Amino acid sequence: TAPAAADSDRRPRSALSCNRNSQCLDAFFSSLEPVEVSHRTVRIAYYSDSMINGGTLTGSLRRLFQKRFGGRGLGWIPPASHPAVLQKPGVEIVSRGWKVQTIVGPWNRYARYGVGGILATIYGDRGSTTVKLKRPIKNIVLTVGFIRRRYGGRFHINIPGMNEVSLSTRGRGWTPDFFHLHVKGPLRQFTITSTSGGFVTLTGFSLEGAQKKGTRIDGMGLIGTRFIHHTRRDPGHWHRALALWRPSLLVFHLGSNDHPHDLTAARHRAIVTMLRNFPCLGRTCSCLLIGVMERVSHVDSAIYRTTPLTHRLRSFYRSIAASAGCGFFDSFSAMGGERSSISWYRSSPRLLYGDLVHLTPLGGGRFARLLMGALMSRYDAYRKRIARSRFGAWAVRLKGRGFLGMSHLTFHPVQGSIIHWNTR
Repeated sequence: TAPAAADSDRRPRSALSCNRNSQCLDAFFSSLEPVEVSHRTVRIAYYSDSMINGGTLTGSLRRLFQKRFGGRGLGWIPPASHPAVLQKPGVEIVSRGWKVQTIVGPWNRYARYGVGGILATIYGDRGSTTVKLKRPIKNIVLTVGFIRRRYGGRFHINIPGMNEVSLSTRGRGWTPDFFHLHVKGPLRQFTITSTSGGFVTLTGFSLEGAQKKGTRIDGMGLIGTRFIHHTRRDPGHWHRALALWRPSLLVFHLGSNDHPHDLTAARHRAIVTMLRNFPCLGRTCSCLLIGVMERVSHVDSAIYRTTPLTHRLRSFYRSIAASAGCGFFDSFSAMGGERSSISWYRSSPRLLYGDLVHLTPLGGGRFARLLMGALMSRYDAYRKRIARSRFGAWAVRLKGRGFLGMSHLTFHPVQGSIIHWNTR
């Protein structure tokens, strides 16, 4: 059976913190509030390295969010297959002809990678990408991301049973754009094909429920990603892409590829500057940094110890989150602290692979529940705090209008509604 350290899904309530700003996630939480009563989609952009294990972690987190807040769809899908691209469960990508560039290499000379950190470019009519879904989805919106440029070309969107759609990519300088297509019938596959002379550059696709209500998590993971790769992106281009994408939460689950020489003051300043410069931060979106899991060193055949680098990485990214006004989720403490990676590996079934770094699909689901529990605990506290402040303002207005005969009021702390009113 799994050890207690790996079985506890309630542990992370103290693992999520906002060190210098207790309201660092309020912009995200405020976007969740009206989801249940209005037609609105809340998007979470989840940037990661191979820790998400091909999307099993983000897929589990997506199902948990959609179970509570509603929503459908698979979120972000890369524009082409590539060794650095993590394939999503239930999605098969077959591509040919594209020149693929990512933030981890090969690089784009302008450091412009759309919203997901990957480009698929071709000149002429030799490129195509076919996306096949394991399970068909009804009443869905397909979004195609692309780059408008001076010498743009054309591409077609082909969906069986629907008329072909043709789009031009001509425009000013490297400008990100998105095209949305409503598919009413069951969507099993779609194909994007470049059709004429000129450059066609795709940045990715997404599938979202047409009812436009609920939550969507876009898992954008690339193998080998480090924070430094994101700091080298063209900020103006990235910000324009995010403004069109409209995420309410930016998640950065990175650090497992870092080395001691990465933990410098210059690197700290670069990451903090990158995070602070997101135009939406604190207004329409929040950011969350997810700390590294435990790294262990092999002392002998039966003894493993937490490496000093684990604690250095925890402190480094906790400090960055505090300086940038982001939340911080401490994976190390959430998973059980010292020797937790050994506990997760030795559990039955295994939650960690033999490299003691990557989560198994079941481990990804367990980690998603830990993170979801921490977020929802803080979200419920946010709702109570907001309800109290609204009730206080309401009571002051009543008193100012001459309603002085109230002996006491009782109100629901989460919904903010009065449930009992006694008068003299």
